[in-house]
Formats: sequence, C-alpha cells, structure tokens
Amino acid sequence: MSSADRADYERNKAWQRQRTADATLSQSAPAAPPDVGVYIDAGVWHLGARSIVEAVESSGVRCRLLDHSDLSPGGLQGLRAVIFPGGWAPLQRDVNSPAAWTEIRRFVADGGRYIGVCAGAYLASTSVTWYGQSYRYPLNLFDGNADGPLRGLSPYPTPGGVRLSVTEAGRERGLAALGEADVYYNGGSCFVGRGTGENAMTTLATYPDGSAAVITQRLGQGEIVLIGAHPERPSPAIAGPASPVPAHAITFYGSLVKR
Repeated sequence: MSSADRADYERNKAWQRQRTADATLSQSAPAAPPDVGVYIDAGVWHLGARSIVEAVESSGVRCRLLDHSDLSPGGLQGLRAVIFPGGWAPLQRDVNSPAAWTEIRRFVADGGRYIGVCAGAYLASTSVTWYGQSYRYPLNLFDGNADGPLRGLSPYPTPGGVRLSVTEAGRERGLAALGEADVYYNGGSCFVGRGTGENAMTTLATYPDGSAAVITQRLGQGEIVLIGAHPERPSPAIAGPASPVPAHAITFYGSLVKR
C-alpha cells in the first residue's frame, strides 16, 4: 500500500469511527435504517467517498459506511444499493476474498443496485484494459470491458476535468444535471458492452469522443451502474479539494439511489 493509499485508508477508518460515535450520541429515538452502503476500505479515495455520502444524504437518503467485513453473508441486508467509490481498483480487489464477490453478486441478483465510480467501475468489470494491458477481475458484474485512461483527457495521475453529455436514456433516469458542468476526471474508463437483448448495456452519458462514460446493465433482478469520471467532485480547474459538493452531484446520485 502506497503512502497516499495508507493515508486515505486511515482517514476512511477514522471517519467511520466518528460517524458511529456521532450516531450513538445523537440517537434519542431509533432512526430509520440506512438504504445505501458506501464502501470505504483500502483503495478508496477519501475525498471522493465523503463527497458521495454528502451528495446522497443531501438528497434525503441515509448511508452506512462499509468495509470488507460487511461483504459477508447477510452483511448487506436491508440496503437497496451499494456504492464503490474511486481510488485504486487493484487494492480494492486484493483486500477482499472470493466470498465478498459472491455476496455482492447475490445482492445485485436479488434486486440490489451496484454503483461503481472510477475504480469501483473497473472493479466491477470482467475485463479491464489499462494503458493497453488487459486484466481479468473477479467480481464479474459487468460482462464487458472497462478501458482507460482515455486519450485526450488529463493524463493519469494528473487530475483534470471533463464535460459529459447525457443521453436520452440518461435524461429519462433524471440525470440531465450531470451535463451542466465539468466534473473531475482522473484515469477513469469508458465501457464496451458484450451483452445483448435484456442484458445489453445502456449508455446514460458519454465522453467528448462519444465513448460510454456512464452505463447501466440489468443483472438478475437488480442493476449495475458504472461511472468513469467523478460526478461528486468539480473539475480541479473550477474548484479545489475544500470546495463543496456540486449541486448537480446531489441530483445525480439522488436520482440513482432513489430509482
């Protein structure tokens, strides 16, 4: 684990402990159970994860922070969706066991929703292409390929911005706000699907070159949504790490988790 990954991991765990302590102190009456789980273990970018939680909870949906111990039989019970944020996909992969992937696949097949952002999207893809090299990933939710980083955008690991174009299918999902401003991009993928018929991927937004930036695909009774960029953060050319979560992010993530 690199020093940057270690720092993110320690921030994530401290945040998880603080949220648990705050909830214990503030509960005068039982609160409604959370609907969305957000994974915050090793390999997760702390600022991105916090921004996703802020966006989802600002839309009126409660979140529960998850680590690898929750990806076990019954660990996702009661949730409607799980979100795997950006960061470093190989680390997110290596910290988990085959049993974790089985539990996530069961959760989605039984009607849950998996939302993968950048690294979380790579993680969910059966095959990954990274700088022309091909890799296989074990989660196997998306039966296509995640290909990155994209040519013509800021070269990894330097973050940059990108303006996405929302498709008609994306607008029907209530995601039109995603195309209102440049969002953060740092090495994310585009998606190439293989399924056909009911199992075909649907493109919800595209990159400037027309490739798929946000996609959805049915899986059993559930759904996966994969996002190559970071809608939860503004382009670094617009604002820095201390800037608030953009208004479009609240609308975007709220629409995804409430559907």
